[in-house]
Formats: sequence, C-alpha cells, structure tokens
Amino acid sequence: MNFTRPFQNRVATALLTGMLSVYGLPALADWSDSANSLGVQTATGSAYVVDCPAGGTGGTIWGTGIYTSDSSICMAAVHTGFFTQAMGGQVTFRVLGPQQTYAASSNNGVTSEAYGPWSSSFMIISSTGHQVNLPVQATSVTWTQSPISLQLGLGPHAISCPSGGSLASTIWGTDVYTSDSAICVAAVHSGRINAAAGGTVHIQMLGDQPAFVGSSRNGVTSEAYGPWDSSYLFTLGASKAGNRNCFHCLIFAPFPGYLFLKPQQ
Repeated sequence: MNFTRPFQNRVATALLTGMLSVYGLPALADWSDSANSLGVQTATGSAYVVDCPAGGTGGTIWGTGIYTSDSSICMAAVHTGFFTQAMGGQVTFRVLGPQQTYAASSNNGVTSEAYGPWSSSFMIISSTGHQVNLPVQATSVTWTQSPISLQLGLGPHAISCPSGGSLASTIWGTDVYTSDSAICVAAVHSGRINAAAGGTVHIQMLGDQPAFVGSSRNGVTSEAYGPWDSSYLFTLGASKAGNRNCFHCLIFAPFPGYLFLKPQQ
C-alpha cells in the first residue's frame, strides 16, 4: 500500500470499539470512522451495518461509488446519495478488495478526492436513512439494455424499468456489475425492484474492476468475470437489503456474512 497520504492507524481504537459495542454502544463513534478504524478492511465480501448520527460533520473520502477503506463511511453514504448529513441514518456497507484507481467527484454537497492503487475498499449497499433525491432525469430502457448500449458516461444516472420484464439477459457481478450487464435484470438481482412491477433505480457508473463475483439472488443468477474496463453499482432505490432492523452493537459474522448488531435494549 502506498502510504504517501496520511494513514490513520486506529487498530487499538477499533478493537476497543468492537468489544464495547457488544454491550450496546453505537457502532460508529463519529463521522470520521472508516473500514480501517473499525478493523474490518480485510473482510472482503462481508457487509456491516453502522449508525451515522444526525448532524454529522467531517471525514474525508477518496473515490466515487467505491471508496478507499480509510474513507469516512458516513460521508461516503452522503456522497452516494443515501441520506443527508443533517438527518443521518443506518447504513450497510460491503468490504471490497483492492482497486487500481479511485475517481474524484462532487455529489450531494460532498467532494471526494481521487487516488491511485489502494489495498482495500468498500461500497454503500443500502440505508434506512433519509434518501437524497438526485437531480437526474430518468431514462426509460428495455430489460435487455446495459450502460454500454445506452452509452452512459461516468456519474449518476436514473433508469426507469418497465413492468412485466424478462430476466433472460445475462449479468456479471454482485453489487458491482460489468457495464454490459442488463441494468433492469441487475436491479432485480440487487433487490431494488421486481420484474413484475419494474420501477426507477439509480446507478453510479464506475471505472475498471479487477474481478466480478457471481451469485444467485432474488431469482436471478449472475456470472463471475475477470477484469473489465467499466462497471456500475446501484445507489438509490427500494432495496430489500435496506429493510434490516436498526442495530446498535457489533457481532462479527464470518465471510461472507453480515455484521449483525444486537437491538438496543
């Protein structure tokens, strides 16, 4: 890992937080917390639920859609559009592996910084907070169309999937999908919509990824793939993953499980 950028080594704090939180303390102490500070940056594939208190401030982030593991989790959720700093909320993030580049952008009042290779990363996959309405016009698509066929550029896009869709088109990836994966089919796989009802989803276009993981979800099986030069993930949308309870203490689960939290007494 390149340590030219200041690196906050908070292993002791993370261990202490992990132990004390079992007894009911908040999962996040403040908005500066990251996958690194929580000590989960090497748990690739695992997902964790954390609490971002209302009125949060501070916390630098590097990346767009996929963030370096030392980026503020709560600020990444605001940047991606899941909730505002004023309202906060509970957010689920998934730990990812190394990325070669992290793109800078300005979204929802937050500016992220660019960075080169970094050994671990994360993405926000759902939230029970107050969602931000992104100022983008929805593009109507068919169930076979992908970002490549639509010639979508980097950044956020709103996509409208019609009702009565077919799940026949192939998709590659889990949470992060190749740019030639059918958007509406991937939206069903991700739990954002169902084929019968359709609906509007929001995606964030990203750059290249070193690998894509296959999985079976919600009646859709995605394929695994190696390096691909562009990708996307879902941001806003009615995610089934966002319906988990509000939690307040950490109980670690083995890969590829979730960080389930005991309800506050």
